Amino acid sequence: MLDRESTERLLFLQKQESMRIRGKKEAEAEARNIPIGGRDLNATIMVAEFRGVALPEVKGPEYIGAEACRVGPGKLLGHVSSLTGRPNFFSALGGKPSNVLVIDAAIAPEVSSKDQKENAAKAAFLHGIECFTTFIDATLFRALGAFSFETHPINTVLCAQEQLLPHFYVIESGELEVVRLVRNPLEPFEDAYLTPKPRSVREREKSWVGVCVAVLSAGDIFGHHEALTGRKALFTVRARTTVVVWRLTLEGMRGLGKESGELSRRLLGHAKDVLRFHRHRFFAVAKALWGKYTKAPKQQHVQMNRQPGGARKAGPQSTTKGIMMAEMRQARFGGSFMTPDTTIARMQT
Repeated sequence: MLDRESTERLLFLQKQESMRIRGKKEAEAEARNIPIGGRDLNATIMVAEFRGVALPEVKGPEYIGAEACRVGPGKLLGHVSSLTGRPNFFSALGGKPSNVLVIDAAIAPEVSSKDQKENAAKAAFLHGIECFTTFIDATLFRALGAFSFETHPINTVLCAQEQLLPHFYVIESGELEVVRLVRNPLEPFEDAYLTPKPRSVREREKSWVGVCVAVLSAGDIFGHHEALTGRKALFTVRARTTVVVWRLTLEGMRGLGKESGELSRRLLGHAKDVLRFHRHRFFAVAKALWGKYTKAPKQQHVQMNRQPGGARKAGPQSTTKGIMMAEMRQARFGGSFMTPDTTIARMQT
């Protein structure tokens, strides 16, 4: 009979041995070019960028290839020179044999041909333009010279809530989390219609917690609200991992559409759709944070120490600004808390 410590040790050794056997099988299968576990090893192409690295034993910079992203099935891959006339900044490395549909860039802008096969190829190309990948997004903007390259470590805040910073960002690699402030469920709820208790700054900070509502990855475009609406940002974007982004100002985005024509207009339309999605998504958060004095109509007469007929209940009188303003509005002739019978009686007198 084995004791608990011996049993745990035996299970650990068995797990380690199974992992070793599994790793050996994966290495052999990859060498024979066999898919493992339903994952096709031939379906991806690595996109690499060659960056200069200064080595002490080498005179001058030594260029090494750094993986930027991987392009899978259904993605569009192409050279920037065919669209903008400038050289390409990335290298597509196919480590394994891949089936790729090659479309000539010279026939892509023309859409008046009657050949069905050619029209199908053009339609696929135009559809790929609308569904830009990370490689095309970052490379096109970088070739036009509208971006500034930035690398941020983990836990770096790129967009802070309630701040004005009119920039747009395109993520090249890494992940970002979108955080919004919500009320801490562990803290006791304070009625907004009652006089709040005096609390310190630290206690008020504890009553709000940050909740991750979305995760942005490579290829996503995001920006502050003031660039489109003139209002402050309603969320915070923080780096979950080390991220590489391209920062674009509003002036740069406006000038981008003048340089590259229809292609950039399609891409800018995609960026505006993403920003519009974020704007509507976080507008409800702003209403939840700023509309503290809004209550359902059926509960207002209870919260304001009033009865539905207009008579006042016995109870402590609130002195907060929201209650005082509400009482002034309700005291007017024909207010919402006056029933029709009460209104007619007052009109007769």
